[in-house]
Amino acid sequence: MELEDIFSKNKWATIQALAQGPASASEIAQKTGQSTANTLIQLQLLEASQIIKKVKNPNTKDMTTEKKESLKSKEQTKTKNTGPGKPKTRYELIQEVVMVSIVRPGLAAKKILKIKEMDPFQEITFHIQATCPENFYPIAQYCCKGSIPRKAETIAFLKAEGNEVELFIITDNLDEIRKNYSQFTAEDIKGKTKKIISWSHNRKEIEEGLGRGEEYFVDLVKNSRILLDQKSYLSELKKRLKG
Repeated sequence: MELEDIFSKNKWATIQALAQGPASASEIAQKTGQSTANTLIQLQLLEASQIIKKVKNPNTKDMTTEKKESLKSKEQTKTKNTGPGKPKTRYELIQEVVMVSIVRPGLAAKKILKIKEMDPFQEITFHIQATCPENFYPIAQYCCKGSIPRKAETIAFLKAEGNEVELFIITDNLDEIRKNYSQFTAEDIKGKTKKIISWSHNRKEIEEGLGRGEEYFVDLVKNSRILLDQKSYLSELKKRLKG
């Protein structure tokens, strides 16, 4: 199957369902209105194209009794909701791709790009455009001016209010980022001044903050929308908080 084929109706509906989190064929069928049998076919094709993979059952060996009981209760609820005999294997997305299309007199073309094969600056450009297009220009300036993608492993969008845009930065170069780029002024495409405010932390600070259950760090992780996550650290943190 060509990558372009994943944008066909049923496969795209399946991908949209999985974008919300891991799910089984029966759960996806309920969300998309497809039959479970057809959904299984779409899942097999997407798995063969390495767009998705089966979710392994969690290892309960080192779990506490309380955690095991919680997991058992969740599984019983899933079984009750999906019914006996229906597919319960769960799948998740593992590949990020971008489809670029251009149509103009004399040219009609489209191309599928794999995010993992992109330069960090290319990757963040696509994510800014998809996540917060109204602030594309000032965020792009911030990233390019300070070469932030080379100094940070993760850049995420938090929110934009008025003339302020807030970002979450995960980096080992804390001193430099905090000194030179915690507040950055840029102009949008219409010439309006925007202030980029970055909340920067390293992994140690984040892990300690989450370990203490600090609302500040929990909100940073939950409310951030990933623009660049070169080592998938923020993605893993989001999964951990959901678990």
